[in-house]
Amino acid sequence: MVRIFNGFKGEVVKYRLMYIPRKFKLRADRDWLPDVVANPFATVVSQLDKAPCVCHIPIVITECEIGRIAIGHVSRENPIWKSWVPDATQSCLVFTGPNAYVSPLTYQDAIQVPTWNYIAVHLKGHPVPVHFDENPDELHTIMDTLITQFEPLYLPVWHALDTVNQQNLLRGIVGFRMQIDDVECVEKLSQNRSQRDAEAIADVLDAAGQTALAARMVEVRK
Repeated sequence: MVRIFNGFKGEVVKYRLMYIPRKFKLRADRDWLPDVVANPFATVVSQLDKAPCVCHIPIVITECEIGRIAIGHVSRENPIWKSWVPDATQSCLVFTGPNAYVSPLTYQDAIQVPTWNYIAVHLKGHPVPVHFDENPDELHTIMDTLITQFEPLYLPVWHALDTVNQQNLLRGIVGFRMQIDDVECVEKLSQNRSQRDAEAIADVLDAAGQTALAARMVEVRK
């Protein structure tokens, strides 16, 4: 873990959660958003009462004048939303893309350790909880955005629900919005291997049905 200090208005400490060797950092010419859109089911990591608090939910990224915002919702029974308070420790949304085991037998020199190729994106920020009784319009907007992204055919059904049932459902959740303050991305795709080894690995993955991962391996070497 690396601590980064910033003296602006007092000492601020940012923690790098993910170890990323230089060769495996996301290329500067590639946007991380398509990886999140393709794999929107996130692990949410927060801290509550000095202990890790984790849940798993789908996320949608929206654009506004201040940048990209992550939105989602959790059950009101889920205590993680209680950690989303101003000046609290940052939360992290972890997205994992295509990934697969890589056998040493694929290499020209098989005296190697096994490894794993993968793509991952970490988005960090401070989620702001959105409760129906405090901000019904924003919670309606969050729900409409999520439904439009994941099941647009359901949107008119949702809008047609009677007011009492719809409000009861919305009171059973806590929405959130999170301005993205920091992004960490890794694409570990055998960039440290020879061209011959990388092509052999990509061929094996493609044959095993890992076509997206194999194609990305080819792309990063261009």
